[in-house]
Amino acid sequence: MFDFDSFKEKAATTANTAAAAAKRLAGAVKTNVTVYSEEERLKGVYQALGKQFYQSQTKGIDMEAETVADLCRQATEILQRIDSLRAQEDVSDRKTHKDTYTEETITNSDFADL
Repeated sequence: MFDFDSFKEKAATTANTAAAAAKRLAGAVKTNVTVYSEEERLKGVYQALGKQFYQSQTKGIDMEAETVADLCRQATEILQRIDSLRAQEDVSDRKTHKDTYTEETITNSDFADL
């Protein structure tokens, strides 16, 4: 006999699991976009450093120590931000996977036994 309450409970559990997965995916996408943006900023800093170096080598223009130091500081800050974002994503993924995909959740969301 068909047990509607059991079906309703399993449907709710499955919906909650899907919602948690969607939330995790949205967070990962947001983090990846932020990391990509930071990497693009880093490329700009590297290009500015390269331009300074190129001018010093080809045109004999001394590299401005203050400008180089500022660019290196910017690059370091960007790299630290990228590392921090990736570390947060790793911790978030481990925590979410642990909380979302328990044996009970997987079993309760399986409609094969209805």
